[in-house]
Amino acid sequence: MSILNNLLNSDPEAAEKRKEINEKKLAEKKERRAKKLAETKARREKIKAEKAERLAKRKGARKQKVKDINENREEDIDIKEELEEAKEETQKESEEIQEDNKEVEEVKYIKTRSRKRNN
Repeated sequence: MSILNNLLNSDPEAAEKRKEINEKKLAEKKERRAKKLAETKARREKIKAEKAERLAKRKGARKQKVKDINENREEDIDIKEELEEAKEETQKESEEIQEDNKEVEEVKYIKTRSRKRNN
């Protein structure tokens, strides 16, 4: 191999041609590396953008979930208040019914007592 190199190196035209070929190969190699680097950089940027988008979606979903939870809490509070009001109304009605029943019982008692007296 060294004999071939010596022959090529001794011929100035062959040496010049070899130099051009080597420079061309080196330029192609640099171009491939630059292209590969650009592709890698683009891929990384795309991954970063997708990751940021997923994170934003998650944050948005979390915010929406918190908002929904708060709305549900408010609805639950409203429902509880309505239940309390209904319970109070039912209790008042029950008390009124009990009072009416007491009055009816008193009237019955008075009637039976008056009947006993009349007999």
